Amino acid sequence: MSSVLTNNVPANKPLHQDSFKVVQISDLHLMETPEDYYRDIDVESSFLRITKHIQRDHQDADLLLLTGDCVHSGGAEVYQRIQNRLNQMNIPWRWIPGNHDDAELMAMLFGSMLDGMQLGRWQVTLLDSTSEGNGWGRGSLSEQELERLAVRLSLSGPHFIVLHHNPLSVNSRWQDEIALANRTRFLALLDQCSDSGVVIFGHVHQDWEFDYGRWKMFSCPSTGVQFKKCCDSFQIETRVPQALPGYRWFRLNDDGNFMTRVERCKG
Repeated sequence: MSSVLTNNVPANKPLHQDSFKVVQISDLHLMETPEDYYRDIDVESSFLRITKHIQRDHQDADLLLLTGDCVHSGGAEVYQRIQNRLNQMNIPWRWIPGNHDDAELMAMLFGSMLDGMQLGRWQVTLLDSTSEGNGWGRGSLSEQELERLAVRLSLSGPHFIVLHHNPLSVNSRWQDEIALANRTRFLALLDQCSDSGVVIFGHVHQDWEFDYGRWKMFSCPSTGVQFKKCCDSFQIETRVPQALPGYRWFRLNDDGNFMTRVERCKG
């Protein structure tokens, strides 16, 4: 397990620190050139606004998590734009891939995906859920990832699990068809864990909060385009504030308690 983040800030925070702030951004869907739009939205400008918002209000963050679907089209040049911008923020950051991403290219440019890290007593585990994709957005955790998760869950302390695909239904037929395909096995591992914690995911372009036994699960908005909730077929959200780009942040206390909030960026 690497102890260095992409921008060369140590991953393991001092154990005497009693709380940690983690910021999640997801589903950027940046295009090959900055001038290209995704779903009629200027996602490049939206991403830049979000990162400026985070710099302004969360410069004290201990970790920024990029939870997949960084690009929609294009290759190395798009990831390099993301890398350059995040490195300017002076906040430690790590990544996981989404179904639209090239994980090998991300690893080459960003550095290898970190297996996990410790923030005080919190065990942070980053997972790649893009195995066995069906070409339409679905993904799974590979056998290797499931085995690694089981090992991580055996560590003591509250857990903070990070993946791209939603492991629970979001009451949208089309989105539930492209959720985490082997979510039953994922949830069984959570059930077997003697500790509790938080699971965060992207993929759905929506703000959700779920209770699952001793676990709390959260999604966050896209930095660009939002999808309308609870629909049989794909629809873009146009109502405000739900249509505004956003991100989520967490305050993790060393006693296992936490708080979280979604922030929207108006411009």
